[in-house]
Amino acid sequence: MPHADLDPEFIEPLRYYQEDLEKLSCEPQAQEATDETPWIASFMFNCDVPKKVVDGYRAAAVLIDPCWLLTCGHVFGDIFRPEDAPKFEDLDLYVRIGGQQLGTGTVHRFDKVVTNRFRMTEDRSVLWGPVNDLALVRLTEPADAEPAVLADFHGLRVGHRIRAYGWPDGRRGTGRLTRVDTEVIPPESCIGMAPGPGDACVANVASAPIRPGYSGGPAFLLPDDDTSTVPLLTGVVSRGIYGQPETFPGVVTDLTPHLPFIRATIAGSA
Repeated sequence: MPHADLDPEFIEPLRYYQEDLEKLSCEPQAQEATDETPWIASFMFNCDVPKKVVDGYRAAAVLIDPCWLLTCGHVFGDIFRPEDAPKFEDLDLYVRIGGQQLGTGTVHRFDKVVTNRFRMTEDRSVLWGPVNDLALVRLTEPADAEPAVLADFHGLRVGHRIRAYGWPDGRRGTGRLTRVDTEVIPPESCIGMAPGPGDACVANVASAPIRPGYSGGPAFLLPDDDTSTVPLLTGVVSRGIYGQPETFPGVVTDLTPHLPFIRATIAGSA
């Protein structure tokens, strides 16, 4: 049964979610990443307002081209910003590529951010939350690392197994890159997070849920048979519920409807 302190808005989605968990083919699992992740990236920042911060953590990202990163669009604004956190305009933002421990990896700067019709809506009667939560970021110098490969794909569907990466709780956590293996579930379970067109709802891990620190991290489709052994890059982590007494699902932005935009942006960058 839903927790007594649960926001009424989430009671019905939680009921759907509990039913969906019983149908999962595999239990969601989280563990520190030990596999090769040369394409993983972290957005870090320095800031003097409201207090001095050195090498703070902003969000995760994935290298998809020597000069381009993919992340979520809400990284570049004040959406979900706690009152005591610095404003985006005060951040000196930079990138580290390839390091699994926060604060490691090759340092890069960037000079361009391109979003694909990203917007924030607040009308809960229609849709609430970030829509098209995705951004491309151009590095000032090519990265000397192997990018993740964007795959032609027909979209995330219920039952697909995915693997997402991020740094749970950022600097307040262990600082170690974590990977979560989970499954796409029906969108009714994510009603409280207003999944929009192109969003995929995924089951969470009770012991280490998708929460702040995973935003912008890559999501890969896991092979489901012996014909393919390479996970395919199919999404980026967008958001999850934080501060509720129950574990809720997460939302991943499906890259499929954005592939033409991504490829056109990269091709036109010369």
